[in-house]
Amino acid sequence: MEILISSVILAITVAGLSGIFVSGKKYILHERMRMSGGGLGAAFIDPSQVAVMQGQTTVGSLDGWNQSNNALRVTPVGDFRYCDSDPAHASKQASFCPPTSARTMSNTEYSAKYKIEDVGSINPVRKVATTITWTETD
Repeated sequence: MEILISSVILAITVAGLSGIFVSGKKYILHERMRMSGGGLGAAFIDPSQVAVMQGQTTVGSLDGWNQSNNALRVTPVGDFRYCDSDPAHASKQASFCPPTSARTMSNTEYSAKYKIEDVGSINPVRKVATTITWTETD
């Protein structure tokens, strides 16, 4: 009888612990991917620095902030630039988007969505908000 009771107690304990281990593993994997995404933030933002300029007029081969060939021109309200493999975003791909190989870690492709705003009226200043996304697999 004692062996039966201790077996039941052991089974309940093991069942509880296995649930903790499974949820802990998922949490650790999620946090690892989140940290990778944060680390890749530089890969998504750094290439945009070559488009930073001041003024509204043409200077050599570089155009002012609002010219159509400026990578950091303001995006319209509700519009974004993308850095992903979605064919629907092909016409809105950011010119400074890193190649797929530079934004893939552990067979997970990280994507970015850019919102570019004008925040300065006296001195032209641009704000680039970047949202990094990925799809987690179990």
